Amino acid sequence: MITVEKLTKVYKTKRGVKTVALDNVNLSFGNSGLVFILGKSGSGKTTLLNLLGGLDGPTSGTISVDGKVIDNSKQKQLDEYRNKYIGFVFQEYNLIPEYTVAQNIALALELQNGRDGGRVDEVLRKVDLVGRDGNTLGDRKVTELSGGQKQRVAIARALVKDTAVILADEPTGALDTKTGRQLYELLKQLSKDRLVIVVTHDKNSAREFGDRIIEIADGKVINDDNRLQSVEIVSSEKTVVSGGKSGLPVKRAFLMGLAGLKCKILRLVLSIVLCVISFAGFGFSLTALNADNYSAELASMSSKNMHCAILKSENKKYERTNNNLLVEVSKPFTRFQLDAIAEYGNGAPIKITENEDSVMAYLGITGDEGESEELNSLYYNIMFSESGLIELNPETGLKDANLKADRRFKNKDLCRLPENKDEIAITDLHADAFIEFGYLGDDDETVRKINTPDDLIGKKIGFKTICGVFSTEIDKEYFYENRDKVALTEEDSYMRKYFSGAAKSIITYSFGYCGEFDYESEVSDVLLRIKGSASETKKFFKKLGYEDGDLTCSVNIVTVFSAFLLEESVMDIISKAGIISSVVLVITSVLILMNFLSVNFQYRQRTLGILRALGASKADITAVCLWESFIITAINFVLSLIIILTVCLCVNHAMFVSVFNFGILQFVILASLCFAVSAVATIIPAVKLLKKSPVDIIKSCN
Repeated sequence: MITVEKLTKVYKTKRGVKTVALDNVNLSFGNSGLVFILGKSGSGKTTLLNLLGGLDGPTSGTISVDGKVIDNSKQKQLDEYRNKYIGFVFQEYNLIPEYTVAQNIALALELQNGRDGGRVDEVLRKVDLVGRDGNTLGDRKVTELSGGQKQRVAIARALVKDTAVILADEPTGALDTKTGRQLYELLKQLSKDRLVIVVTHDKNSAREFGDRIIEIADGKVINDDNRLQSVEIVSSEKTVVSGGKSGLPVKRAFLMGLAGLKCKILRLVLSIVLCVISFAGFGFSLTALNADNYSAELASMSSKNMHCAILKSENKKYERTNNNLLVEVSKPFTRFQLDAIAEYGNGAPIKITENEDSVMAYLGITGDEGESEELNSLYYNIMFSESGLIELNPETGLKDANLKADRRFKNKDLCRLPENKDEIAITDLHADAFIEFGYLGDDDETVRKINTPDDLIGKKIGFKTICGVFSTEIDKEYFYENRDKVALTEEDSYMRKYFSGAAKSIITYSFGYCGEFDYESEVSDVLLRIKGSASETKKFFKKLGYEDGDLTCSVNIVTVFSAFLLEESVMDIISKAGIISSVVLVITSVLILMNFLSVNFQYRQRTLGILRALGASKADITAVCLWESFIITAINFVLSLIIILTVCLCVNHAMFVSVFNFGILQFVILASLCFAVSAVATIIPAVKLLKKSPVDIIKSCN
């Protein structure tokens, strides 16, 4: 039973002009019967129907159902009232055009968390939506139906909810006389077990079919002809709040969000392209922002499965000279640093010592006439004294340094680490030079051809005898292919190009006999086997840096990739550019998404308004909108990720070093930003839309 007391509705225009649609209306409705509300256009009859259906709220007065007041401030109660108590038949049908007949009807059922179970087919037959073949028209698109059939679909949608009240606004307004009469006969039949209220200006139909006729003029009831006064009013079994779970299912919200992308395909594609550019630019800027030489070298080592690097002491201290001048002096590793390195490497660090004697090997380049001037200068040697020897224990050295015999050995048993101070082991890079140019002893002018590392065993390098040739971890073919990318001056010879720059790293060190290691000795270079992730290793290196009075301690890492690194000043410029670009691109992506979603929401207002009228809550509408933006964002994110990774890969490949590394942190930040932007871009237009009442949303589309 519905009761309205002192119901008043005043509309106010943008200019502040007030229009009274209803003025102090008092009415009471039973639980069954067909009630007609008559009146001219603008009399307030449709306003009354909207208020009874919870599609709009009164300016003052109350609406009670079975003694319970419908409080418009309680949105959840109002949504459930529309969902479970009211079935609305709109004058303009308000069907969703992209849905079939059955889907339009099932949508009302889904909002009640109900299952079809044949009910959709049942109500279709009840409203006579059956084809000549005896099957229902459930699979038809609503755009294929006539006006009368669409109106029957609207009634079926109201009927499938099994509500206590059906409200119909001008249900025959667009129908011919015969179809209109059939429709009233159907409503009359339905009114036997529920209340049916019809708004119309058709007095003849009202007199023929109506159990009660209410006439309204200028917002007031001027006549109430109640033919049901003798009928006993029984309390309805339907309640305002049923207590059952209701709302749009997740699957339906997802499908509706997906369907929304079909509205403006060209605009969607353009928005995705622009957003992908923005997100990809942001992701790359974020990568550039976090780029640094430590990370670049460690990432490059990881990508090439390298583990060994040289740690160089960068400890600095200012000391006074005899002339009382302050000069910067390089200091060896401190005891703290050596202890930390030993702990990291599970043992004493492998010391690199400077050679007191000149240790060199002569290459077999004699400089015949006719050869280039550059080759004429390359008659002599590879100098090992520049870098020194790595002290390796023969028992553990191979494991510690991750060394293996050169794969070109015919007899790998010939390859071993030095067992005394007169022996030396070299790397395969040195062997490459001998194989290319030949071997020339320091006491001999005969060039000996070197075919395999076996031929080098027993040969002399200065006063030391070669006892082994070990493979380095680098992909040498790739290195040789890219070494020309190292900038060289005109004075740089071919030999310097061959053995300096990127080559001047662990691969140019040779391996000597392991002497007694003493912490008290001055150690400036250490061979370290890198372990763990790049981020963990970076933290370890930073741990080695500290200040102790006027002593500033830090370390530098030297690998085969060192020569390819960008200058620190360039890295700073890249980072600063990354910050600015990130901010600009974030704002751009927000604006692009907001623009697209706002336009799309505007285009889909009718669908969203229909959902609200059927009882969908604001949360349901927001879920549909969020799913739509989530799908767009997921597409944007995946495409952006592919572009970022491709660009990083191409740039790093071109530079021969992994300067730009899109890691887990960048992935999380980009994903968080993408979906945060999506949420913001959705919620703002959604909130603006949901401030309107369901009837206002629908009206704005008419």
